[in-house]
Amino acid sequence: MHQPRIAILILNWKKTAETILCVKSVLRISYWNYKIFLIDNSADNKSCGKFQKEFGHNAKIRLLQTNSNLGYAGGNNYGSKIAFDDNYFDYLCILNNDTYVHKDFLKHLVQEAAKTGGNNIYTPLILAWKSDIIQSGGLNDYLPTAFQFGHKMEKDKGMRKIEESPYLRGCCFLIKANIYKKLEGFREDFFMYGEDIDFGRRAQKKGGRIYLIPTAKIWHKISKFSPASAYYTARNTFHLIHEQIPHKEIEYLRAAFWFILLILINLYRLKFSTAAAFIWGILAFFRKEYFRNPSH
Repeated sequence: MHQPRIAILILNWKKTAETILCVKSVLRISYWNYKIFLIDNSADNKSCGKFQKEFGHNAKIRLLQTNSNLGYAGGNNYGSKIAFDDNYFDYLCILNNDTYVHKDFLKHLVQEAAKTGGNNIYTPLILAWKSDIIQSGGLNDYLPTAFQFGHKMEKDKGMRKIEESPYLRGCCFLIKANIYKKLEGFREDFFMYGEDIDFGRRAQKKGGRIYLIPTAKIWHKISKFSPASAYYTARNTFHLIHEQIPHKEIEYLRAAFWFILLILINLYRLKFSTAAAFIWGILAFFRKEYFRNPSH
C-alpha cells in the first residue's frame, strides 16, 4: 500500500538527551516512509557532535544546525525549507523534542489525513510523561488558563472519537507540505510561544480545520513558567489577540485578568523574576518589541 512521504521536523535547543530519546522513539514507529530533519537551534557544536555520534550513520536522519537561536518559529521554518529542497514530501510533521511517540502515532495521523484531506491539520492525543493521564486533547483556548487543554487530567480510556479543536497546539501536528508552504510557515516575529496558534488561525482562514486524532498518541514533558517563557507568553498572547482574535477589546480585558492573576500567584510564591517577566512581556507588546529579546 502506498504511504505518503513525511518530513518530520524535530528542533533541539539545549536538551540533547531529551532530543535523542525523542528521535529514538520515532525510529521505532510502524510507519516507514519518512525522513527526520533534526535541527540543532544553536551555534554550539556540542549537541551536534552528540547527534552525529548517535545518528550520523542513519539514512533516515538529516542533521542540521542553524548556527544561532532562531526560536521555535524560525528554527522549524529553517528546517522546513531544507526539507522541501531536499526531496518531495507529501506531509510535514512538527514534533517537539521533549516528547516520546507511540509506534503507531504517525500511521493514525496519516490515515485520518487521507480520509479528510484538504487544508486540515491533524494533532495527536498528548499524554503526561510516563502515564495514561491526558495532558492535552485539543486546545480550547489561546489563553494560558486552567481550562486551555481539552480532556486535561482525564484518564485515557481508549477514546476514539475524532474532535475538532478551535486552536492549534504546536507540540505535534501533521499538515500537507504544500499548505505549510502556502502559509509561509510560522511567523517569526513571535519567536516562540503563540506562533502555533497564529499558524492554526491562518490555516482556518483558508478553510482548514484542526482535528484531534485520539488514536494517535504521544507523551510530553511539561515545564513550569520560567522568566523566558513568561515573557514570551505574555507578549505573544497580546500580539496574537491583535493579529488573530475577534472581539479584541473583550479579549484584551480577559487576557489582562489572567496575567494579573499569574503575576499575583508568582509573587505569592516568591518567584519575583517570573512575575516581572510577565510584566515586561506585556510592556514589550505595547512597545512593539517582537522577535527575540536578548535578555531571554
